[in-house]
Amino acid sequence: MKLTRAQLNAIKEKARENKAAEANDSADDTDTTTSTQSMQDIKKILAQKKAEEAQNNTTPSKKSQLKDAKRRARSLSQSVKSPKVNWKCSIGDLVHIPKRWSGVDESLYGIVVKMSEDSRSGRRSAIENDSTQVQVLTSGGFRWYYVKSLRTV
Repeated sequence: MKLTRAQLNAIKEKARENKAAEANDSADDTDTTTSTQSMQDIKKILAQKKAEEAQNNTTPSKKSQLKDAKRRARSLSQSVKSPKVNWKCSIGDLVHIPKRWSGVDESLYGIVVKMSEDSRSGRRSAIENDSTQVQVLTSGGFRWYYVKSLRTV
Protein backbone atom coordinates (compact mmCIF):
# COMPACT_ATOMS: atom_id res chain seq x y z
CA MET A 1 0.00 0.00 0.00
CA LYS A 2 1.42 3.31 -1.05
CA LEU A 3 0.87 6.47 0.93
CA THR A 4 0.50 9.88 -0.59
CA ARG A 5 2.78 12.74 0.30
CA ALA A 6 0.06 14.40 2.42
CA GLN A 7 -0.48 11.20 4.44
CA LEU A 8 3.28 10.86 5.08
CA ASN A 9 3.49 14.46 6.27
CA ALA A 10 0.55 13.90 8.63
CA ILE A 11 2.25 10.81 10.13
CA LYS A 12 5.52 12.71 10.60
CA GLU A 13 3.69 15.57 12.30
CA LYS A 14 1.97 13.20 14.76
CA ALA A 15 5.33 11.56 15.55
CA ARG A 16 6.87 14.98 16.29
CA GLU A 17 3.99 15.88 18.59
CA ASN A 18 4.34 12.59 20.48
CA LYS A 19 8.08 13.17 20.98
CA ALA A 20 7.48 16.70 22.21
CA ALA A 21 4.82 15.51 24.65
CA GLU A 22 7.15 12.81 26.02
CA ALA A 23 9.95 15.34 26.43
CA ASN A 24 7.65 17.67 28.37
CA ASP A 25 6.52 14.81 30.63
CA SER A 26 10.09 13.76 31.41
CA ALA A 27 11.10 17.39 32.08
CA ASP A 28 8.24 17.76 34.53
CA ASP A 29 9.34 14.58 36.33
CA THR A 30 12.91 15.83 36.77
CA ASP A 31 11.72 19.21 38.04
CA THR A 32 9.60 17.59 40.75
CA THR A 33 12.42 15.31 41.95
CA THR A 34 14.95 18.13 42.25
CA SER A 35 12.53 20.49 43.91
CA THR A 36 11.68 17.96 46.63
CA GLN A 37 15.33 17.81 47.73
CA SER A 38 16.74 20.90 49.33
CA MET A 39 20.23 22.19 48.68
CA GLN A 40 21.33 21.09 52.14
CA ASP A 41 20.33 17.49 51.39
CA ILE A 42 22.26 17.56 48.14
CA LYS A 43 25.37 18.94 49.86
CA LYS A 44 25.17 16.22 52.53
CA ILE A 45 24.94 13.51 49.88
CA LEU A 46 27.93 14.93 47.97
CA ALA A 47 29.98 15.14 51.16
CA GLN A 48 29.20 11.49 51.93
CA LYS A 49 30.24 10.43 48.43
CA LYS A 50 33.52 12.33 48.72
CA ALA A 51 34.23 10.71 52.08
CA GLU A 52 33.57 7.25 50.64
CA GLU A 53 35.86 7.92 47.67
CA ALA A 54 38.61 9.14 49.99
CA GLN A 55 38.34 5.95 52.04
CA ASN A 56 38.41 3.79 48.90
CA ASN A 57 41.44 5.63 47.47
CA THR A 58 43.67 4.95 50.48
CA THR A 59 44.95 1.82 48.76
CA PRO A 60 46.63 2.76 45.48
CA SER A 61 45.53 1.04 42.31
CA LYS A 62 47.75 -1.30 40.32
CA LYS A 63 48.26 1.37 37.70
CA SER A 64 49.59 3.88 40.24
CA GLN A 65 51.76 1.19 41.85
CA LEU A 66 53.31 0.41 38.46
CA LYS A 67 53.93 4.11 37.80
CA ASP A 68 55.65 4.48 41.16
CA ALA A 69 57.80 1.40 40.54
CA LYS A 70 58.85 2.69 37.12
CA ARG A 71 59.65 6.12 38.58
CA ARG A 72 61.83 4.54 41.29
CA ALA A 73 63.61 2.35 38.72
CA ARG A 74 64.33 5.37 36.51
CA SER A 75 65.74 7.35 39.41
CA LEU A 76 68.01 4.42 40.37
CA SER A 77 69.24 3.96 36.81
CA GLN A 78 69.99 7.68 36.46
CA SER A 79 71.96 7.73 39.70
CA VAL A 80 74.30 5.01 38.38
CA LYS A 81 77.02 6.63 36.33
CA SER A 82 76.94 5.53 32.75
CA PRO A 83 80.19 4.20 31.28
CA LYS A 84 81.97 6.57 28.95
CA VAL A 85 84.07 5.56 25.96
CA ASN A 86 87.41 7.36 25.74
CA TRP A 87 89.34 6.80 22.57
CA LYS A 88 93.03 7.39 22.41
CA CYS A 89 92.84 9.79 19.51
CA SER A 90 91.70 13.37 19.41
CA ILE A 91 91.69 16.23 16.93
CA GLY A 92 95.16 16.85 15.50
CA ASP A 93 96.54 13.34 16.18
CA LEU A 94 98.41 11.36 13.55
CA VAL A 95 96.63 8.05 12.96
CA HIS A 96 97.34 4.87 11.06
CA ILE A 97 94.46 3.49 8.96
CA PRO A 98 94.85 -0.26 8.38
CA LYS A 99 94.63 -1.60 4.85
CA ARG A 100 91.33 -3.26 5.67
CA TRP A 101 89.64 0.12 6.37
CA SER A 102 91.55 2.36 3.97
CA GLY A 103 89.68 1.39 0.80
CA VAL A 104 92.87 0.99 -1.17
CA ASP A 105 95.50 -1.77 -1.35
CA GLU A 106 97.80 -0.14 1.20
CA SER A 107 97.44 1.26 4.68
CA LEU A 108 97.23 5.04 5.04
CA TYR A 109 98.29 7.71 7.51
CA GLY A 110 96.33 10.80 8.25
CA ILE A 111 95.50 13.59 10.69
CA VAL A 112 92.22 13.69 12.64
CA VAL A 113 90.28 16.84 11.67
CA LYS A 114 86.77 16.39 13.15
CA MET A 115 85.05 14.06 15.62
CA SER A 116 81.42 12.94 15.53
CA GLU A 117 80.59 11.40 18.91
CA ASP A 118 77.95 8.75 19.34
CA SER A 119 74.95 10.43 21.00
CA ARG A 120 73.36 7.24 22.35
CA SER A 121 73.10 6.69 26.09
CA GLY A 122 75.94 5.02 27.97
CA ARG A 123 74.55 1.50 27.96
CA ARG A 124 76.89 -1.44 27.47
CA SER A 125 75.37 -2.17 24.08
CA ALA A 126 76.26 1.38 23.08
CA ILE A 127 79.87 0.72 24.02
CA GLU A 128 80.00 -2.55 22.15
CA ASN A 129 78.39 -1.04 19.06
CA ASP A 130 80.00 2.39 19.26
CA SER A 131 79.63 4.38 16.08
CA THR A 132 81.87 7.34 16.92
CA GLN A 133 83.52 8.56 13.75
CA VAL A 134 86.33 10.93 12.93
CA GLN A 135 87.14 12.82 9.78
CA VAL A 136 90.72 12.14 8.72
CA LEU A 137 92.79 14.09 6.21
CA THR A 138 94.77 11.55 4.18
CA SER A 139 96.66 11.66 0.91
CA GLY A 140 93.39 10.58 -0.70
CA GLY A 141 91.44 13.51 0.78
CA PHE A 142 89.00 13.89 3.67
CA ARG A 143 87.33 10.64 4.76
CA TRP A 144 85.23 9.50 7.72
CA TYR A 145 86.40 6.44 9.66
CA TYR A 146 85.16 4.66 12.77
CA VAL A 147 87.43 5.42 15.71
CA LYS A 148 87.75 1.76 16.65
CA SER A 149 89.35 1.06 13.26
CA LEU A 150 92.18 3.62 13.73
CA ARG A 151 95.54 3.29 15.50
CA THR A 152 97.41 6.33 16.83
CA VAL A 153 101.05 6.76 15.79
